[in-house]
Amino acid sequence: MNRRLIAFAALLLLSGCSKPADSPWLGYAEGDYVYVAAPAAGWVTDMTVERGATVKEGEPLFTLDTE
Repeated sequence: MNRRLIAFAALLLLSGCSKPADSPWLGYAEGDYVYVAAPAAGWVTDMTVERGATVKEGEPLFTLDTE
């Protein structure tokens, strides 16, 4: 009986030793919202980036009509 109890306890301990599931996010994620505006009024003629894209500082986002 004692051996069976020890074997059962060892089996329970070893059954908990498995690789944890990969979880893509754990905790909180923070983001910065940026509101972009043109320096002057006008019609946007070309969008060089898409929504959600990562851009570098100084990179043009859109082109305004020259007329």
